[in-house]
Amino acid sequence: MGNEMTIRFTLAEKWQDKWFRQLKPIEKLLFLYICDNCNIAGIWEIDLEQAAFSIGSELGVIQGAYKGLTRGYEQLNETHIWVKNFLKHQRNLPLNPNNAAHAAIINLLLPYKSLSENILQLLSTEDIKGLTRGLQSPLSISISKGKGKSRSKGNGKTMSIFNESRKLFGGIKRGNQIEFDNFCKKHKDWENILPLLKPAVEAQIKWRQEANGEFQPPWKNFQTWINQSCWSEETPNTKPAAKTTSQLIAETEEQEQKRAIERAKEDLLDANH
Repeated sequence: MGNEMTIRFTLAEKWQDKWFRQLKPIEKLLFLYICDNCNIAGIWEIDLEQAAFSIGSELGVIQGAYKGLTRGYEQLNETHIWVKNFLKHQRNLPLNPNNAAHAAIINLLLPYKSLSENILQLLSTEDIKGLTRGLQSPLSISISKGKGKSRSKGNGKTMSIFNESRKLFGGIKRGNQIEFDNFCKKHKDWENILPLLKPAVEAQIKWRQEANGEFQPPWKNFQTWINQSCWSEETPNTKPAAKTTSQLIAETEEQEQKRAIERAKEDLLDANH
């Protein structure tokens, strides 16, 4: 173990749990010691001598207590065990590969083939949808900190949606970050405008392809198109976008979640071969 201080949740209801309640006092103490000293995935490197020293008990007593805890852990190999309900009690379930802390947990679990089936069960799409609505990753928390500037700048979801329009747009354009910053600077109501960009670009491209000799103004560069609010230009047979920014972000998140799940499953399959 390192020298960093680790903070853990403790479940007060464990004292009413039948399994925990029926443990001997030394078994309860050892179980709490293991929960405090395992890694973030619930994996503990077996060191009964250190446990005896830290608890202040004889090694033989600790060895006997360890045998009494078999229902509470899964033996991974000769040197490591996994505390079965650790992730649940630390409020880390279901695991979300898009969350930085959870990704670290998954990486710690991958080497142990006996847990592969359990991990796959924790990566169900529906569970992840529910988790991401209420859980911030370290990355998203750091993005939200600032000096009162627009909370959107640098946000991966909104920038991804904007970049779809930028990439679709022909002609001269600069990097996504530069174009996005200019977009936010020029249009204070950019959140309302963002859903209109891609449908407008698609409509104007389609109109140019099907013009049949109609007059068409020169194709602007992307910055000029943004600065002049050209998404509001009417083209024949086009309708305004119906989706909101939040809807587009939700679609983008769902797509990223599905890709993350597939990558995690592929990693698990590779680990099992």
